[in-house]
Amino acid sequence: MPANIPLVNFLGYTLGGFYLARYSDSPAGSFDELVALAGLAWNFPTSCAWAARVYVNNVEARNHGIGVVGLPSRLASFKAVQKPTCCKGERRNPLKSSIESNLDWWSSSGGRRDKGEGAEWVEIRNREACRVPFLRRITSGLKRVCRMRSDAYITKGLKDPVCAIQIPRLQPQWGPVIQLHLPSYSGATPACPDLLKYSLRMLTKIRFIKPLKIHVENEKSVSNSMEALGTVLGGKPLLCMSFEKMNIQVEAPEYLDMK
Repeated sequence: MPANIPLVNFLGYTLGGFYLARYSDSPAGSFDELVALAGLAWNFPTSCAWAARVYVNNVEARNHGIGVVGLPSRLASFKAVQKPTCCKGERRNPLKSSIESNLDWWSSSGGRRDKGEGAEWVEIRNREACRVPFLRRITSGLKRVCRMRSDAYITKGLKDPVCAIQIPRLQPQWGPVIQLHLPSYSGATPACPDLLKYSLRMLTKIRFIKPLKIHVENEKSVSNSMEALGTVLGGKPLLCMSFEKMNIQVEAPEYLDMK
């Protein structure tokens, strides 16, 4: 994040979080996404979210995030597992697991079913090394757009997971349908060095749920330590919401002159 953008903080603590979604349809097709939010940046009179990393399992969505929206996107794998590899040493109650183990929300979303009886976690693994893509910049007025080759990144398997997130059982329940306007900053990346601002509008049914359990790797013990994001994803949970039947529209990013 650029040094001249102040973060929203309370008593020295910043507000971050993560967003996990499974899209049944988009211009890039169906895909899964995890967005790790490093914090909220002031944009008077409101604030804008700042993504530390975006993980998707769709190459076209990854390329669009990097080259058009200026996001630090990575190609990743999302796998339903019974127990994440980063917590093999923990004890497990078989009876409790047989009752609570589920991926109802994750399995039913997008018309896909994840195999694996007793699965209750989604494990996210980074599938590529960080490399600066081949870019061609197009300037039109104040808007600067980065284009990238589809083969600009080399995919390879990295042995360590980024994190694992436990998925709760969500019973059918009434919830209000609301419209959210979520402005965000992006850019300041090797692919798009300019600072961008884009807006996301979401129409969705919303309800509050218990904070999800999340396991992150210890940065000192993993080979891809920059992807562990323990500081971002390992904070104290304050609020957790479920978005159902989402309809999302992302507007084209705007170039910002912060000088």
